Amino acid sequence: MAVIDREIQTALDTTRDRYGRTVHHHAAATARARRNEAAMSEYAAHLAPHGGHLLDSARRALDTLPPARHITAWRELLGALDASHAEIVRALERPAEPGSAAEREQHSALWPQLAFWGEHGLPRCGSRRPAPPARRPTDRQGARDMDRKGSSCATAGRV
Repeated sequence: MAVIDREIQTALDTTRDRYGRTVHHHAAATARARRNEAAMSEYAAHLAPHGGHLLDSARRALDTLPPARHITAWRELLGALDASHAEIVRALERPAEPGSAAEREQHSALWPQLAFWGEHGLPRCGSRRPAPPARRPTDRQGARDMDRKGSSCATAGRV
């Protein structure tokens, strides 16, 4: 969702003058419609079939944690994601006629829900695999190696 939004924001920037006012209204409306349509199709393809299972799994994981103040906030976030997911799925089950004004209206009404999922329901990184743990020396030999070679990031050219 973030990639879609970034691409469309770039397109919307070309429709504005140097003061930030929209001067090409038709191009801006087209860009927003393209954003909404792309977000709906991505959500339908990747998240809609699994959203309920993901939320149930997250709730079960919260149930295993010891009581803490932040658990309530996590439960509220999961409740909001669940309501958002239900609204999106309802729209996907009863789509408006393709290419019609009703479809554009339906997609634009769902954009806040899709953006909410993009911000709170998806991983923050682009890869699906977790990053490998940082290499830390566990003994004196490892510490000497690290001192001689530098950190693993420095030797890989990622400083």
